[in-house]
Amino acid sequence: QHERQRDLGDHERARRIATLEASGARVECVTECRSRRLSESELVERLRETDCLITCWQPLSRAVLQALSPKLDLVLYWTDIMRADTEAAAELGVRIENVAEYGVVAVPEYVVAALLTLLRRPQYHYERTRAGTYDYENFKASRKSVLLPNDVQEESLAGKRLGIVGLGRIGTRLARIAHLGFGMQVSYFTRTPPKAMARDGLRALSLEELFEWSDIVSLHLPPTAPPGMIDGDLMSRLRPSSILVNTGAAGPLSYDALLPLLEEGRFRAILD
Repeated sequence: QHERQRDLGDHERARRIATLEASGARVECVTECRSRRLSESELVERLRETDCLITCWQPLSRAVLQALSPKLDLVLYWTDIMRADTEAAAELGVRIENVAEYGVVAVPEYVVAALLTLLRRPQYHYERTRAGTYDYENFKASRKSVLLPNDVQEESLAGKRLGIVGLGRIGTRLARIAHLGFGMQVSYFTRTPPKAMARDGLRALSLEELFEWSDIVSLHLPPTAPPGMIDGDLMSRLRPSSILVNTGAAGPLSYDALLPLLEEGRFRAILD
């Protein structure tokens, strides 16, 4: 299965390269970074003649950008744009952009899948059915989860309160899946709410109100959001039955505040 996925990935990469080359571009793939992080000197040597760099997680320091800037015009990040020194890039005239549609389908679906895994616990049923040890009569008495530290009853998403922090393309799609697909109540916090959300029956709340109201809080903040924006005061407003999900940038979530709260069992979390 892993080899098949790799073959499919290589095929898709070849298709995209062919599209670029058909437009007249000369394309080179730097594949060494799959297995190790390139040093700054290696990076400069490989990219010295590059006009446009397409990358995902490659850090680009001021020194690297300065060495490449006479030639480099555009850096396009699939995700994690803050790995580049954007201040240096602006000074040097190098444009740093991101792929706006990246993860718009995959991330909301992942959030729902992770929540169903946590709440419906399909692994329990799958593993016991596969092993031939599934016993429905003794299910309640023997269903200590392999994922959870205590015996939590299976739960439904229907009717639960979902609070979404960050209502860009990903947050908006998740809101619609949750509300229309699962019958969840959805509220959100965002600085620029789309007008359509009010028509869909969703409501805006302050961050404090959202954390107090929600059964599930899903974070979809960009890396440009203030560091530690989701702090201990906000997270302490969650109930023990609540779930905090973060599939957005790591920086806005204060992990220093999060870890002690999780150790105390104050709520549950899904962290990508």
